[in-house]
Amino acid sequence: MTEEQLLAQETLKLLNWYHPDHEFTQDKPGCTRDHINVILQQVIDAEVTGPKAHRFIGWAQGVLCMDGFISLNDARNINRKVIEAMSSKKE
Repeated sequence: MTEEQLLAQETLKLLNWYHPDHEFTQDKPGCTRDHINVILQQVIDAEVTGPKAHRFIGWAQGVLCMDGFISLNDARNINRKVIEAMSSKKE
């Protein structure tokens, strides 16, 4: 799995684990729960890769922060954990 696939997977896991039934308060286009699930799944499935995948992940994490699912520190910790795990695999 690539770094962006792992980042998307960990973000989606956190969303589903903490709040499986929570309704988003965001209802603007691009900010719905369904949209966030779709864009993260596209990254996990490698339909979206590279810089665009990182934009998708950043957008998803930003919306999750706006809606109270995760904090900015949670998002940073997800990213750090995945990057550190990928770095240790390369060594």
